[in-house]
Amino acid sequence: MKILAFAPHSAIWQHAFPEALVAEALKQEGHEILYVSCGGEFKGYCIPMSAYGVSANASESEKQKVCDRCTAYKNIIRSKFGFGGPDVNDILQAEDRLMVIDVLKGVNRHNFLDLELDGIPVARYALYEFLINLKKDSTVITEDEWTRFLPELSNALSSFYACKRLIDRELPDRVMVYNAFYSVNHICCELAAQRGIPHYFIHAGNNIANRMQTLFVTRGYSLASWNRNPHWKQYEGMPCTKSQLSTVTDHVLALLKGLDAFAYSAPAANKKIDLREKFGVRKGQKVLIATMSSSDERVAAEAIGVQFPDTTCIFPTQVEWIQALIDYAKQHQELCFIVRVHPRNFPNKRESVKSAQAEILEKILTNLPNNFRVNWPADAISLYDLAEIGDVILNGWSNAGKEMSLLGLPVVLYSAELVTSYPSSINYVGASLDDYFRKIEQALADGWSFENIRRAYRWCAFEYSRSLIDISESYPASREHGFSFAERVIRRIVREVAPYRQQLIDCKRRAKTLSAKNLINKIYTNASDSLFDEIDPDSLEKISIDRETAYLKQEIGRLLKGLYGDLQSIPSGGLGEKLKKVT
Repeated sequence: MKILAFAPHSAIWQHAFPEALVAEALKQEGHEILYVSCGGEFKGYCIPMSAYGVSANASESEKQKVCDRCTAYKNIIRSKFGFGGPDVNDILQAEDRLMVIDVLKGVNRHNFLDLELDGIPVARYALYEFLINLKKDSTVITEDEWTRFLPELSNALSSFYACKRLIDRELPDRVMVYNAFYSVNHICCELAAQRGIPHYFIHAGNNIANRMQTLFVTRGYSLASWNRNPHWKQYEGMPCTKSQLSTVTDHVLALLKGLDAFAYSAPAANKKIDLREKFGVRKGQKVLIATMSSSDERVAAEAIGVQFPDTTCIFPTQVEWIQALIDYAKQHQELCFIVRVHPRNFPNKRESVKSAQAEILEKILTNLPNNFRVNWPADAISLYDLAEIGDVILNGWSNAGKEMSLLGLPVVLYSAELVTSYPSSINYVGASLDDYFRKIEQALADGWSFENIRRAYRWCAFEYSRSLIDISESYPASREHGFSFAERVIRRIVREVAPYRQQLIDCKRRAKTLSAKNLINKIYTNASDSLFDEIDPDSLEKISIDRETAYLKQEIGRLLKGLYGDLQSIPSGGLGEKLKKVT
């Protein structure tokens, strides 16, 4: 088969190198790899520039530095992996560039959403990274934002004309990209789909502990809807092995450190913090923690058609949800509500932008009942520290729902569809407004449960272990944090003298073949949706539920040490005491 690897973001080595490993595995199975990079075509503003912290209004010289890095990394991959193929810059013809200019003349910030080419909503696809970078909660664009959006739209149009020409000329049997949500990749995938060509989505795993050592390789856009994974039914009743459970705990322990860019919560404090006093929790009050989500990522996913709104949802917006909780709190003084505003809404270690949602929340979360409190990101309190005093977690669609379930806390959702990163079946779900508050009361009555832990661990083992392809033999974990000052100075000097040293080392030390090579080949050759189509669940190691229980208790012991350090100082009456009792 001929496989088109559309790879215009080579400057992001953490994406480009794993993608090249998959392509190499396919090449070793006899497939032809056509490796297509950017060639500077997207130099107006692109994903790598954003990843390197270069703003859209940066100077041309600053942007060119990223382009030069992209070219260097592309050349390393083509040389070391033996891939051939053109660049987008080479594929586009003069008439294509004139078409881009002509199309741009005909659109403005009021009508751009209607722009389609050959049935592909090019302008909508161009919104994805734009909405996320600006943390917008709507597709309405201001005059200033329109100027900022034009380079993204121009890239999308260039991708359309280049990929259309490329696919029709090369007639590939498969298309692969790293993250099919990125606009230029999305367009390539849709052009392939129109021609009946299966396209594949590669992405690092969701386990923070070994994210770069694992990969999702899935057909289409299924990563946008984990809650509807058709294979989960085959695995949810299957006890997990010790290694699978340990992988989940590794993820939580990495989250507790709060060092990874994808861990938004502050690190666990590992010291005595009287959070009940801080948030004014009175004696005898039960504590309900409402974990909010950042709206921009969902708005972006819905804008490009990979997620869909729940039109029957009890609360159309999170603001309406919080308002309903405020009203409920006024009538239930025996309860204390703590709303946790998502850290992504404010500047953080990944983004410097304040979201539109944050502006709204700062206005409505004032003059609150005395039993309704707010945990702002500026408080620098870890979700895991807050969990110590929580009785019930109220969640919209945040990952916090599964993270708190891993600790045994009951979680209540107000929609079965909005939460896409895990199945709503591991939580309580309100089907109507009255039912939602009944579910809250039921969760309060049921309380903490070991079975909550079991269900959540099984799901996370499915997501963080069973669903992933291991590439660790070719991309081992690197030490990313904790360097001394002297080490940092030395590393900076080495980067200046030999800027591509690490990339060349990665290529040199990679395994001759991936252990997952045959599995990768089967997925692509059989046009499978994922590795689950190539694995017989009955052939997997089976253990008893009693053995799983014993393993879970060991993992809870590991969590306790990560959460509290000195087990002798675990506060009484809280989460830690409940966890300790079952170890």
